[in-house]
Amino acid sequence: MEHEERSQRLVRRIEAFSDLVMGFSVGLLGLTLVVPTHAAVLLLHPLWLVSYFVTFGLIAFLWMRHQRLFSMYFIPLPACVVANFVFLSMLGLFVYFVQVFAHVRGEFDQAIAVIGYAGSYAVAMLALGFMYAVGTRERWKQLAPQDRFIGFSNASRALIVGTVLLLACIVSPLVFFEFKLIATYTVATAVIVGALVSRVWVNYQRPRIIGAAHAGA
Repeated sequence: MEHEERSQRLVRRIEAFSDLVMGFSVGLLGLTLVVPTHAAVLLLHPLWLVSYFVTFGLIAFLWMRHQRLFSMYFIPLPACVVANFVFLSMLGLFVYFVQVFAHVRGEFDQAIAVIGYAGSYAVAMLALGFMYAVGTRERWKQLAPQDRFIGFSNASRALIVGTVLLLACIVSPLVFFEFKLIATYTVATAVIVGALVSRVWVNYQRPRIIGAAHAGA
């Protein structure tokens, strides 16, 4: 009983620390918005405003997945604790590369910033997927059928999208490293492909997971 209480206390502290880091990352994101000399510049060059909302949306998405992870699936094994710290460190890099993109000039430098931005997000997704996979596997018998599927689904989507996106980040500088737009399109294509593949895989596995769960009940 004492061991279980210590584990629960550790989980609560890790979750609180994670919320603090994610909130701090959103605060840093606001610092990427440079105040222009003339307000009209915001209308003529809205790229930074777009990048702000896209990045904020991605962080919010990760926070929602992270919150669900800790509500039911997270297990404070050493590997999962390390994966959570990797996840949080990648959020910091994620916001950092937005700042890099804002301050560098030239297609080559901006392509590197885009790849760093996507790569840090990919590693964060892989860490998140790993934690979901471990938690779902360890608590498989304790979870309700639908909760088993949700855990499997979140693990699969994060791992597949993260893997495809990371591979795109590795291939892009080797093939298209001088062309910012091509590198950006490669990253965007990787996200779409990863999302579609994960969706097909999850839908294919759904009857087996939920059906098997009901059969064993």
